[in-house]
Amino acid sequence: MSENKIGSWLHESVGQTVKVQMISGDFVEGEMVCVDSQLNLVIKRGSTSESKETFVKGSSIRYIHNI
Repeated sequence: MSENKIGSWLHESVGQTVKVQMISGDFVEGEMVCVDSQLNLVIKRGSTSESKETFVKGSSIRYIHNI
């Protein structure tokens, strides 16, 4: 898949629930808030009243699953 298609898919996924698998094997699940040109993500985790935003560095991502 070309870089353009990956970038388009990620931008279309903003606002959707995703599960991100890290190179370390850990997972981060939540609503994707934003993505930048380096594929860095911000994920909102938790309920609306107690949500926390998590920054995920693009170089540490193994796979992103749409849920």
